[in-house]
Amino acid sequence: MTDRLKQTWQDTQFRQPSQKNIDEIIEGKRETALQNLARRYNRFSLISGIAIIGSISFLNQKLIPADNRLLLSISFAIYFFTASMMDLWLSNGISKIDCLRMSVSEVAGKAAFYRKRHFQFMAVLIPMAITLITILARQFTDNVIFLACMGIGALTGLTFGLRQLREFMADYRSLTR
Repeated sequence: MTDRLKQTWQDTQFRQPSQKNIDEIIEGKRETALQNLARRYNRFSLISGIAIIGSISFLNQKLIPADNRLLLSISFAIYFFTASMMDLWLSNGISKIDCLRMSVSEVAGKAAFYRKRHFQFMAVLIPMAITLITILARQFTDNVIFLACMGIGALTGLTFGLRQLREFMADYRSLTR
């Protein structure tokens, strides 16, 4: 026990920050976990908003049967609108957390609340996305190349999504510890 206590004490000794870290802080380039979260949620909200415009392109796709174009376009637009609003709501909520005026327990509590909402929103959006991708794939059951491209896109999206989720959770962990 005493050896572990000594080791913990030694690990907490002051370490001189590097000049690079000092310069980043002085120049305002270093962001807090709250700033990272709000910025990331804003970015995802904007990307989803742009994707709403892209979903309108289904109306002009000759590969999709004409009777399904409107349904697919509206379905994807609703999905991206929902995702955009959820991310915007999370961004606004995270931005309202004020470390200077709130106690540590309040900051940690609000961060835990928004982390929980993040997972709840994922529980809504992931099944919606799987359903939309399945509906789109059913339009191309005879086009193996298109289905292969969809599979590659899904794997790429899953990889990117997991990486982003890890970054989100790292920021939340730093707020709730």
